[in-house]
Amino acid sequence: EFNKKKEMAYRFYSQENEVFRKTLINEYNISFVYYGSEEQKIGNLSGSGFEKVFENTKTRIFKTR
Repeated sequence: EFNKKKEMAYRFYSQENEVFRKTLINEYNISFVYYGSEEQKIGNLSGSGFEKVFENTKTRIFKTR
């Protein structure tokens, strides 16, 4: 179970596939996305359409809905 979720998180951050992201958000009822230094190493969330609700030098948090 843990490895499956880890793989999904990696795919979420590494791909720019909006269909996959939206499916995952809906399936798990995700309201916010944490985007810290580790997530930034995996990929880019720019252009995702998420609303940035918090930002500091290391972390951003986005609202998905």
